[in-house]
Amino acid sequence: MRRLALVVLLAVAPLGVGGIVAAVMTSDYRMRRLTAFVDPYSDPEGTGYHMIQSLVAVANGAGAGRGLGFGLQKFGYLPEDRTDLLFAVICEELG
Repeated sequence: MRRLALVVLLAVAPLGVGGIVAAVMTSDYRMRRLTAFVDPYSDPEGTGYHMIQSLVAVANGAGAGRGLGFGLQKFGYLPEDRTDLLFAVICEELG
């Protein structure tokens, strides 16, 4: 039974992957997001800004963090610090 499920999954997976690739390739917005994910420094003041600032926040946290409430990136550098980039804020403050 498990083998049949694996065979069906492997038979259908290329269709899903092909659909995702087609959706990304036909949308300029999705291509920019993917490029920013792979290389945020290709456009550091545009599409890569959020990724770079989140990486800075994680790096500033180091091992032990700055302390709860003492993170600096949340003060204007991370635009969505309470929703999208909460992980980066937690890493900066708590390590």
